[in-house]
Amino acid sequence: MACYKPNIAKSKELEAGSAIDDAAKNAIGYLQIIVCVMCGGGLLGRLAAEQPADFYIDSRVGRLPFSKRDIRKTVEALAALAEGQGLDPHHMPPIPGFHMLTWPSAEADGPEGERGTGQG
Repeated sequence: MACYKPNIAKSKELEAGSAIDDAAKNAIGYLQIIVCVMCGGGLLGRLAAEQPADFYIDSRVGRLPFSKRDIRKTVEALAALAEGQGLDPHHMPPIPGFHMLTWPSAEADGPEGERGTGQG
């Protein structure tokens, strides 16, 4: 019988957190956006995306764009992916910005102090 020999160098990389490559970070970011949109955005969506291990849907929540079961399964997948990449699913990185969540920035102000569109 063959015996499994762990790769010590690889496990040290995983412990240091340097093994998370750009593709995995992008996948986690995209899944965070998907979860947020599935929850209808807002505070509920942000909590689902940034704290998937602690997320639950309260009974007071009204109508959602997707079923609670589908949202729960996607949030569980996000938590499992984060855990597999060595991230803490209780404290994920902030959700990547996209036009529905980003606030207008100070650079978007016009010359007379008018608020811009936030696209700048």
